[in-house]
Amino acid sequence: MLLVDAATLLVVDANPAAAKFFGHSLETLKQASIQALSGRPRGGWKTIQKAKERQGRLFSDQMLLSDGRVREVDVYAVRIQQGGRFLLLATLFDQTERKVAERSLAESEARFRTLADSTPMLIWTAGLDTNATISTAPGSNSGAGGWKRKSATPGSMGSIPKTGALPEILFGRHQAPDCVRN
Repeated sequence: MLLVDAATLLVVDANPAAAKFFGHSLETLKQASIQALSGRPRGGWKTIQKAKERQGRLFSDQMLLSDGRVREVDVYAVRIQQGGRFLLLATLFDQTERKVAERSLAESEARFRTLADSTPMLIWTAGLDTNATISTAPGSNSGAGGWKRKSATPGSMGSIPKTGALPEILFGRHQAPDCVRN
């Protein structure tokens, strides 16, 4: 937690958890500015700095640690008045690992979607219930010459082969049901 002068964005006080997070001593942290800790403060700091009401604000920023690493944080800051001056009481929530995981997941989904959309045949999955289903079909984005996406429900796909035909599906080409052709 940081206590920051609203006019200058200089750190007035900090708790031991903030000192540990940044890798600075409390004395060093109390002499720092948001500019030095953030590299370049994002719009959230400027918005809360200019705010007239006491309402809190939540925004994202990046913070520079003493060892040079950059951490992505969510900042919840409230404008308060103390001793005739306005201060910002800021709580930082480290979101680096979550944001890295989100970006990685989005990249993985994009790669999978590209692979699935460029596959020249249907992709089948079979569950323990012995029914094979279509999980995705290529060409769905183009709409021309491809397959439509269709959720398989009991009886909706015509004669979908049972899992006994799975080796044929996996190692050969299998005629898709007519109800999913364009």
